[in-house]
Amino acid sequence: METIRDMLWLEQLEPRFSALFYKVIEFCLSPKTFEELDIEIMSSPEMATPVQSTAAILEWLEECGGLAVTPAQEEAPKTWQATNAGIAHLKRRADKLNKVKSENEKIISEILMFCRNSRRLTELEQAFPSRDNEPRVGYYILELERAGAVEWRNGWTTTEQGWRFVKAIV
Repeated sequence: METIRDMLWLEQLEPRFSALFYKVIEFCLSPKTFEELDIEIMSSPEMATPVQSTAAILEWLEECGGLAVTPAQEEAPKTWQATNAGIAHLKRRADKLNKVKSENEKIISEILMFCRNSRRLTELEQAFPSRDNEPRVGYYILELERAGAVEWRNGWTTTEQGWRFVKAIV
């Protein structure tokens, strides 16, 4: 079941955890123990009010092919690591942000800079009023969220990935 399609299916099934799935896969580019993953997952903004356990998140990512498990051996603990499908999914998301960025570099960098502090959509609409033949700011926020550049933390907030793109643009 190691396909990007399965990762997309998981995102649609559990949209609340979509950003967390990417973070966990990226965190697991090198093998991680359950303890390391539990700290990383539970400290994520998506888990501020946890409704799922670390074990459930890991199980979902295993089932859809984003993570692989190496069983515990004599003195080595059980570990999780990103699969080729998981890495391809990260790349797909980065490619999506690159596409959005290349088409709208100026407005994207301005929105990401503005969202260094959490911003509500009404604040964004006031700061970036729509003009003729241009998408509304909500369109950009949706695309940036899908690409992992912003996430909801009591307002739209630029992520680490978003900041890397801002630095690359500026």
